[in-house]
Amino acid sequence: MSAPRPVEELVDVDRPAWPWVQGLIAKSELSVEVLPVGPESAQRTLHRLQVTAGSALGAIALHTGGLIIDNWVRLLGGGGALPALGEYEEVGKMTVGYDLLGGRFALNGTALDGPPGGLWYWAPDTLEWESIDSTYSGMLEWFLGGALTKFYADCYWPDWRSEAVRAAPWEGITLFPPPFTKEGTKADQVRRKIVDMSLLLDLYVDTARQLAGKGPDDLVAVQAPAARA
Repeated sequence: MSAPRPVEELVDVDRPAWPWVQGLIAKSELSVEVLPVGPESAQRTLHRLQVTAGSALGAIALHTGGLIIDNWVRLLGGGGALPALGEYEEVGKMTVGYDLLGGRFALNGTALDGPPGGLWYWAPDTLEWESIDSTYSGMLEWFLGGALTKFYADCYWPDWRSEAVRAAPWEGITLFPPPFTKEGTKADQVRRKIVDMSLLLDLYVDTARQLAGKGPDDLVAVQAPAARA
């Protein structure tokens, strides 16, 4: 096994991807909040990932504490208000983001079908992994280009933005009855509450394990940043 590359080598690249990411953000018709990140945390995350700043993933890790897209999707970055990319050990995949309802995006390593680096989504309504058939950079281009609203079209309820904007970066919205039940398929007909994201994730993972053993077993309960500090 080769030695990890030093962070200087990962940062100093001929074609950094951050200007490309900035261009996508500038052209997006959706609201995009770029969360701040400290340089030490950013470089530590980049070194842990062993990807360069020439990749979209490396650019997000080095230059942001994460992105909040349309007050709905939270993409992880170099740490801060959100956990850092790769901060929690996972087996065969790496979480790269969550959505407001507790859905989880992950890059495949060896745990899921398909090639390494493929993007997958663990859905709260099915409690199963679903292939997005995209890469990380493809997801950025796709979501920031407006496809995010199509992807979640069946999840929205009237005036959802007024509730979503009140959720902190590490909070989500729980639905009751939950979306994996027949009674919970319509988000506008259920009770909704803003909760800590870790509670929301625990709910879905525990339910999936109890029902059919479908939970992402390596998705450990993670604490909100304030609790981790």
